[in-house]
Amino acid sequence: PDVIDGCKAVEDYYGPYSYYGATIGRYGNRIEGARFSINNQEYHLEANERGNTLHGGTSSNFDRVVWKAEIEENGLALSHVSPDGAGGFPGELRVKVVFSLSEDNALKIEYFATSTKETVCNLTNHAYFNIGGQETILGHELMIKSRRMTKVDTQLIPHGEYEEIDNTAYSFY
Repeated sequence: PDVIDGCKAVEDYYGPYSYYGATIGRYGNRIEGARFSINNQEYHLEANERGNTLHGGTSSNFDRVVWKAEIEENGLALSHVSPDGAGGFPGELRVKVVFSLSEDNALKIEYFATSTKETVCNLTNHAYFNIGGQETILGHELMIKSRRMTKVDTQLIPHGEYEEIDNTAYSFY
């Protein structure tokens, strides 16, 4: 089995596996009400999840675009240019993501982005790992050294508050 889980065929990524294994952007997570303001100017985005914008909306999300790929020293560099106004976001956004391995075989993912206008940008990755290439992940152990997590509302929107997670289902410490 593979260490990174994925679909068997490319076309399967366009089915029910939303964001499966994808680089996420323009904005990883949800933007409440599909709008935000910068310098007193409100921007209206594409709503694609219960009136909110998830991972950049519909036409500007990065999981459905073909990235330019180049081999760099110890890794793979992917780049994409999102045009000004894509999905309602201001500014042409030039994005580069570099996937590389360290000398001790640790995966490193670096994100770079520049915009022609002030904008929001929150890039991430939705890879699903199966460390050790086992048939299932049920034998894995997970440790996340955190005692708090971002609190979200009923629509999974974060509002900048944190909650303690010691002795909860979210405590992986």
